[in-house]
Amino acid sequence: MKKYLGWDTSSLSGVVVAFDEKMNIIAEWSQSLEASKHSERLLWAIDLVLQNAGWNINDLNGIVIGDGPGSFTGLRIGITTAKILADQLSIPLYAVSSLELLREGAQALFPEALIVPCTDASKGEWFASILGRESAIEPSELIRQMQSELVKHANTKWMMVGQAIGRYPEMIATLPQDRKIEVSDESLHRIQPKMVAKLGFQAILSGKTSLPHELNPRYLRQSEAEVKLKKGLLPQAILDKPKNLL
Repeated sequence: MKKYLGWDTSSLSGVVVAFDEKMNIIAEWSQSLEASKHSERLLWAIDLVLQNAGWNINDLNGIVIGDGPGSFTGLRIGITTAKILADQLSIPLYAVSSLELLREGAQALFPEALIVPCTDASKGEWFASILGRESAIEPSELIRQMQSELVKHANTKWMMVGQAIGRYPEMIATLPQDRKIEVSDESLHRIQPKMVAKLGFQAILSGKTSLPHELNPRYLRQSEAEVKLKKGLLPQAILDKPKNLL
């Protein structure tokens, strides 16, 4: 029986899941935490899930990783860990969209609805996906696109999911409220371990692997450090190669 481990650290919630080649979930872990804590919790959570599954890390046949978009720091931690383990264990690495992981939790319950996942991109933007189109987008533009889709499909219900949707309630209120899906389950606004297993399983079946040295976080836009680097605004000490490192 082939064994797989998957995780996502793209948001304030971290998830890790162990599943097999028949998509049976063997063990899982999830917790809402501060973004800065992923560096402290991820390896601990991976070890915990492996112990609960009764597996050794050398038993793994592949790793699934949410590759973004989302928190720059969280993604770097999650993806770097996945790349190192996949390389050292010589096992396949499968990347899945973090926004699709978020969307799928609600879509599974409301298959005919327009489900739009949104996470905080800061700078007055969301990372969002509408009909599979992912982007870093201003809330007003995303709402405009949703309104357009809901005009085309007059009977379609809609739902926005994610930990960032409470930031612009006045804009969301302009969408047709009579077709809004109301739920009390807060877990739909977080990535769920079982969705990492589900979409990871689909990626495994498709055979679309990523080489560890080629996989990078999907930020959808440049980080602040990259912008400053191109503008020549970083201190020279940061740009200079440390001379005390071998």
